[in-house]
Amino acid sequence: GAPGQANVLSLVGSGETIPAPYHLRVAYDLRSLADEASCGEFAFIAALDVDCLRRRGAGLGLDVMQASSTWLARDCVSTQSRKLRAIRNGWSTPGEVELVLQPLETSRDEAQAVIMLRVIVIRSPQDPRDWRAVGAPLSSTWTW
Repeated sequence: GAPGQANVLSLVGSGETIPAPYHLRVAYDLRSLADEASCGEFAFIAALDVDCLRRRGAGLGLDVMQASSTWLARDCVSTQSRKLRAIRNGWSTPGEVELVLQPLETSRDEAQAVIMLRVIVIRSPQDPRDWRAVGAPLSSTWTW
C-alpha cells in the first residue's frame, strides 16, 4: 500500500488475474482504522475501474490515487450492481465480502482492466459528494 496507509484489504483465493465470471472475494480488517471513524459513519468497499479514474481525474489535474479519494470516483464503480459493497460491523470485526465485477461500457473494448479496491467511509448515503477513502488501495487485473 501507500506509505502511511494501513493495508486493510486483501484478495482471497485468487491470483492477480481474475477470469470470468468475475467473482472476487475480498477480506477486510478495519480495526486499525477504528480511531479514524466517527459515530454514524458507514464503511463500504468500492471496486473502481482505474482507466475510468484516470479519465475522470485528468481534466482536473488529479492522478488515479487522488481521483479514487474523491466523490468523482462514484462514476467508476465496476460492480454488477454499480453500487458500493457495505461492510457490516467492519470497524470491530474482520470479515469477507464477495464482489461481482462487471466492466464499464467504456472499458469493454479492452482485453483487461485494472480494478482498484478502496474502503470508502460515508456518513450520509443520500449525499453523492459524501466520500472519504481510508486505508491503502488494493489493485487487481482481470480479463474478459
